[in-house]
Amino acid sequence: MQPTRKRKAGLRQPGGSCVLQPGAALFSRAGLVDGMLIFEDVGFPKGVGDIKFLVCADCEIGPIGWHCLDDKHSFCVALERVSQD
Repeated sequence: MQPTRKRKAGLRQPGGSCVLQPGAALFSRAGLVDGMLIFEDVGFPKGVGDIKFLVCADCEIGPIGWHCLDDKHSFCVALERVSQD
């Protein structure tokens, strides 16, 4: 399955906080984001080994995705942990 850019809907936390604006990520089975500055209300707590998990910056619910510290420009969002606008 080819990844596509999601243009019509953004992603939100279950509590309503914005994760990504429409068109900000590539989507296939997970949302793939090119850099941490693209996220809206997402926190990046201290990592475990070479992995950092993504959490809601408002309520700290998580993880909603992860980032491998070996690749500075690749972040994955678990689509089943967020909802579309």
